[in-house]
Amino acid sequence: MKSAAREQKDSDQAFLVESSFLQRGGDDAANTGLTEGNLGRGRRIAADSNAQAIADAECKLQGKLRCYIRDEHFTHLVAVFQLAPRSEFEKAPRSGRCRRHQGKQRGLLSSPSGPQPGLEMPKKSKASKNATGGLKKGPVMDGFRTVEEPAYLSIKEENIAQFTLPVEAFTFEPEPDMVVSHFKNGDTERKIYCNIELSEEEKASVKALQETAKAQGLEFFPSIAIMAGRFLSRARGDPHKAIKLMLATQEWKAEYFKDGPVSDHQVIDDLKYGVVYFCGRDYGMRPTIVCRANRIPDEWYKDKAAGIERLIRVLIFSMEYMVRYMVVPGKIENNCLVVDLKGLGISGVPISALSKIYSVMSHHYIGRVFRFYVVNMSSGLSTIAGWVKGLLTDRQKQKLQLLDNLDDLKKDFASHQLEEDLGGTRPLIKTFFPFPLQGPPFDKGSTESCTAKPLEGTHKLLTAMGARGRIWDPTKTKEENAALEYAPEAYDFFVQNDIPVPPDCQKQHEAAKEAEEEAKRAAAESPSGITNSDMKASNDGANPDMLTAPGALPDEEEDDDEEEEEEA
Repeated sequence: MKSAAREQKDSDQAFLVESSFLQRGGDDAANTGLTEGNLGRGRRIAADSNAQAIADAECKLQGKLRCYIRDEHFTHLVAVFQLAPRSEFEKAPRSGRCRRHQGKQRGLLSSPSGPQPGLEMPKKSKASKNATGGLKKGPVMDGFRTVEEPAYLSIKEENIAQFTLPVEAFTFEPEPDMVVSHFKNGDTERKIYCNIELSEEEKASVKALQETAKAQGLEFFPSIAIMAGRFLSRARGDPHKAIKLMLATQEWKAEYFKDGPVSDHQVIDDLKYGVVYFCGRDYGMRPTIVCRANRIPDEWYKDKAAGIERLIRVLIFSMEYMVRYMVVPGKIENNCLVVDLKGLGISGVPISALSKIYSVMSHHYIGRVFRFYVVNMSSGLSTIAGWVKGLLTDRQKQKLQLLDNLDDLKKDFASHQLEEDLGGTRPLIKTFFPFPLQGPPFDKGSTESCTAKPLEGTHKLLTAMGARGRIWDPTKTKEENAALEYAPEAYDFFVQNDIPVPPDCQKQHEAAKEAEEEAKRAAAESPSGITNSDMKASNDGANPDMLTAPGALPDEEEDDDEEEEEEA
């Protein structure tokens, strides 16, 4: 016997809101089936964070249009428009367990307990651990054992765009709501995770995750370890779910980059179409990607699988470019995504491509998208968007902006950061790589044009580990946790360009200078001219970047190989 609560949950999960599309001169509102009672029920289900609810709005326009909403698991793309033939829709069950629970995926949805597109959950941590068995072990970083990870990005210096990392980014201070978003229902969501103090609850969750990973003998790529807070947020604080997500992303990375990094020469021909590119930054200095669905070339449609792979490669290249060169931990860690549907009707929306974009962004670049804008929708899509908005939670509304008026986009951007057809003042971009980025101002609503001259080399001011950041360590001082790791040449860059030297850069420069003088004194006092530090570096043969990794802790004394033998 099912409990009343269980029956209600099953009923909610199978709930369908059916309507006919109001064609010109066609059906009247009484025949739509979209009654206030149905809408009220849909809103109630979508607002229930414990129910994995679907509210389907069906339209009659050359088939059936479905609009999927799911409250908890949709992080960025909350609404996806998909066509389905009438015959297929009519076969769907009207009660009990819907097709979603029969293993049939519709659009981006799958059973909450089952695998999601692009995210195959590992069945056993042992198998996942063995996947990194042949890799060189690294230090303990951010409380996690690490292994050497593959290279993700390869790009020629001449292809690094101007204003990739404007100098204003180093002095930018995010507003409190940029760090942690607050919603009307009392819910919160962290946006910036690195080099910044966490709440006591968050610290406890991170510690539990670190201890769980240690107990299971797991090893992670440093890029996965640093995302621990993001995985915990997706898992609602459950360390076991977070580990599954971490392992899934690690396996995806190991597989995708097994043949080497994604490089500029691999994507340069595909970037020229202007389907995906960076245009500028919003008021929070978050890099903004524009996705122009109507620019997908015909040749990508002819071989859909190959076309989608090319699109995803461009997207991954862009994201890896951003993560390495465009962020400043503790200040700027997110991006925005503007999807332009201009010229596309309901049947023209490239569902497969958008679905794959969602899958990669939400599963493997977790917590990176701050806001997702959908603009220039057709009248049909705008009608559906109106229904969607009524079902979105406050949390979803913050992430997904379905805009009818481009003036709303200007509320988050300076005018010159947007092209004219996106509501800005910038002429339409025709050359998309190197990325056509803009300098200051970045203030929302600003109508001033960019007059700043780009400074060469700003993207190299932070080391790779500095751009990666660190998780807050309660055993260290606030100053140590918040410190950014600058490249050796950063100090001279700031001085030569008459820019105030950041305190962290000043301290690191003075420490390096003192160490250099100490080494000279030691060499002068040594008869052979060889210092103890020189001999130690030679004997260790270690990578200096690994030795100075922020967040790195002393290697544990226990022998991992012996542990594995005992387990066997």
